Amino acid sequence: MRYIVAICLCVCSVTIKAQDISGTWEDYNDHRFTYYTRLCIANICGKYIGYTYDKDKDSGYCKTNFYGTYNKRRQYFWGESIDFIMNTRGHMQTRYSLFYKKEGDDEILEGTVSQKPDSLYQMIDGIPRLILIEDPQPEYIRLVKTSNKIDSTAYVRIMASKPCKVNPRVSTPPAVVVTPPEEKIIEKPVDQKIIEKPVVDTPVAASPEDVILQMQTNRKNDTLSVVSVTEKELMIRVIDNALTDGDTISILQNRKLIAHKIPVARIPFLIKLELSKENPQHELILVAHNLGSIPPNTALLLISSGDKEYRLAAFADLKKNAVIVFRYVGE
Repeated sequence: MRYIVAICLCVCSVTIKAQDISGTWEDYNDHRFTYYTRLCIANICGKYIGYTYDKDKDSGYCKTNFYGTYNKRRQYFWGESIDFIMNTRGHMQTRYSLFYKKEGDDEILEGTVSQKPDSLYQMIDGIPRLILIEDPQPEYIRLVKTSNKIDSTAYVRIMASKPCKVNPRVSTPPAVVVTPPEEKIIEKPVDQKIIEKPVVDTPVAASPEDVILQMQTNRKNDTLSVVSVTEKELMIRVIDNALTDGDTISILQNRKLIAHKIPVARIPFLIKLELSKENPQHELILVAHNLGSIPPNTALLLISSGDKEYRLAAFADLKKNAVIVFRYVGE
C-alpha cells in the first residue's frame, strides 16, 4: 500500500483522503501586498509536508517546500519553508501558525504568516547575496480548503518514496508445554512465621502541568487587566514586548497548561479562546521561568476580537505571575 502512494504522487496531481488537514488551501486578500497564497499539505507517514505558493501586487511570486506539524487535539498547525522551488527577487521564506476550524461546509485554517527570522542567501544578478531579515510583524491569514488534491513536487515524491518507520513487532515466543510435577505434600513447622515485606509506593514523577501549577501557587498573582468582549472567539498572539532577550514562560488557561516553557520572541505563540454565556470567563496566567537578560520577563499580547484590536503588556518575575482575565458580555 505504501508503494501505491508513491506511484500516485509521481503524476501531476494527487488525490488525498479527506483526513487531518491534507489538501489544497487558498487565500485571496486584496488588503495584503501578497494578495494570493496557496498551501498544499500532504500527510506522509504522520509528517505534514508540501509546498507554498504566493503572488504579490508587483507580479512577484514565490514557491517553497515546507515541513510542518499538526496537533489534532488543539487543531493547531505550525509549518515553515525549508527551501525555494522558485521565486522572484525580494521574496523570503515563511512560517505559518494556524488553527483549524469549520464554518458551515467550509474548512478553514487561520492564524498568522511571518518571514523566517534567520538570514537567507538569494541569487541576485547571478550572485548569491546574504539578505538580513528584520522580521516584520506577522500578518493575519485565512485559508479555505478548496480541494482534497495537491499538486506533486519533487520533494513530496522523494518523501513519499521512503518507507514509513514503524516500531518492530515483538515476536511471540513459542508456546512451552509445562508438565506439572508430581504433587508433594510439605508440612510446615508449627513455629514457622511468614514475614511479609512492607509494600513501598514508588514515587510518581510530577507532570509538567503539576509543576507549573505549583510554581503558580507559590507566587503572587497580579491581575493586570480584565477585558470585556462581545465576540465569542478571540485570537491572541504572544510576542516579546521589547528586545528579544531569552524570556521563557508557561501559560495557564483556567488552570490548564496550554504552553510549556515557550520562548517569548518575535514569532508569536497563538492562543484561541472560545467564550459563551455558559463559559463567559477565561483567565490566562503567565508564569515566568527566567528573567531573560533584561529583567523582568516581558510579553506583549495582541488580541483580535472581531474588528477590534487590543494590546496588553504583561510583566512577570520569579515572585509574581501576570494574570489577564477575558469576560464575555455579549448577547
